[in-house]
Amino acid sequence: MLSETQLKDPGSEAREAITHYEVIAEYPLAGGKGFVTKLRLRLETGRKHQIRVQAAHAGLPLIGDRTYNPAYRGQDHANTPIDFPRQALHAEVLSLEHPEQPGKRMTWTAELPKDLRQLDAALRSSRFQKSQP
Repeated sequence: MLSETQLKDPGSEAREAITHYEVIAEYPLAGGKGFVTKLRLRLETGRKHQIRVQAAHAGLPLIGDRTYNPAYRGQDHANTPIDFPRQALHAEVLSLEHPEQPGKRMTWTAELPKDLRQLDAALRSSRFQKSQP
């Protein structure tokens, strides 16, 4: 597992952001137009937009991220490699220390939502084709 620290712009109020990641799979896109990388992430810090900023900086912007993925900016999504209505991001496990009970850890788990399961299945089977206008 690797870690990456978010780059700081000179004079900015940026703070260190550490994300550990592991590549789970890589799926080629139809027509040889690149690939999609599935990652497992573990955050050491919890900065606003941390995952999205660091992924985009590493050249792996999130599918459907209309802020940090240039392919999804603006109204015309004709050139997006994958038509997906939201950020392809899911918190499988969330764990934190109870705010009023120091030392007590709270953990929640959530299964992958249906739309992300369908996206994953399509990518795994190489069936994913962006619908043509």
